[in-house]
Parts: sequence; structure tokens; C-alpha cells
Amino acid sequence: MKLKNLILIFILITIYGCGFSSIYSSNNSSNFSINEIILEGDSSLNNYLKSNLIKYQNKDTEIQFIVKVETNYEKNVLTKSKTGKITNYELIGEVIFDIQPINKKISFKEEKIMESMSDKFQERKYEKIIKQNFAKSFSDKLVFELELLK
Repeated sequence: MKLKNLILIFILITIYGCGFSSIYSSNNSSNFSINEIILEGDSSLNNYLKSNLIKYQNKDTEIQFIVKVETNYEKNVLTKSKTGKITNYELIGEVIFDIQPINKKISFKEEKIMESMSDKFQERKYEKIIKQNFAKSFSDKLVFELELLK
């Protein structure tokens, strides 16, 4: 029992001492604001992007942007079996960010190969997760670019 407590205390001290902080902490140190997000294209990808970027809105900062977002999402059949059954899909997510007032366009593209599943409900659920990951990646890249522009 004492050994377990000693190991737990050692781990806590080590984690605290190394500067560990949660990636989901609310410490958002960006010094820019996205005043308006204008969305066009794939509606579900747009909703995921908006939920990721909304935390950068309505801040009192000097640097303020208006971002127009154009998204495109494709699900293409990649391979089929000998019987004609689909075995793999190629999922492609593309986004173009038009950043105003500096009039700069930034585009990103993500691709993922997904195997077909016998349970179509699970397949749709997995595809939804992939779309969310695309949106998170796109929004993180946009924030990084906006940080560089200041």
C-alpha cells in the first residue's frame, strides 16, 4: 500500500515538475480575433470547422479577421472485390480559407483511405469521426497561419 502511494506521489511530482499542461486547457493566448466566419460547401464539415473556430471569435484584440471558408468533401470508391463489392473508399477533404482584410487565400487538403465495413452504421460513424479530424486539422492549420500573420 505504501509502495503504491509512493509511486503515485513520484509520478505526480514528475508530471508537475516537467511543465505538463493539458492540451484542452482554456488558456488561449492568441492575440487575434475572427470576427466573422462565412461558410460555403459541405455542411457537416462546415459545422465541425465552425465549432473549432468559434473560440477565436468576439475577443477584444487589435488584429481582427473575417474568414470565408469554402469546403469540399468527396467519398470515392477506391477498390472493389471480384464480386463487385466495395472494399475501400478514399475520403478527401479540401478547404480554402479567404482571410480578409489582408486578402490572403490558404488552402489545405486531407486524404484518408477507409475500408468498407459490413455494418453500415459503424461505417457512417467512422466516416463522421474522419470528417471531424479533417476539420480539427484544418482549423489548427488556419490558427497557426493566423498566428504567423500578426
